[in-house]
Amino acid sequence: MILTTYIYSAIKDPQILELSGIGRPDILSKIGIDVKLELPGVGENVQDHISFPMIFELDPKASHETLDKMSNPDHAQEAMKL
Repeated sequence: MILTTYIYSAIKDPQILELSGIGRPDILSKIGIDVKLELPGVGENVQDHISFPMIFELDPKASHETLDKMSNPDHAQEAMKL
């Protein structure tokens, strides 16, 4: 199994690895998973990365509607009615 380090592998990597038999033998054997590769760091300090930044540069000469409007309380109130 090969996992990439791109967006597609940002969520549940440790679980996928452990269910595949990669991880700490003492933990995997307790739940009946055959150890294929002892890799002690798997599942430690788990933090799913469900948010990843994307930055865009907009043409200042063009008209753009962005979420910056949501900082205006009147606009936010109108949007909540939709």
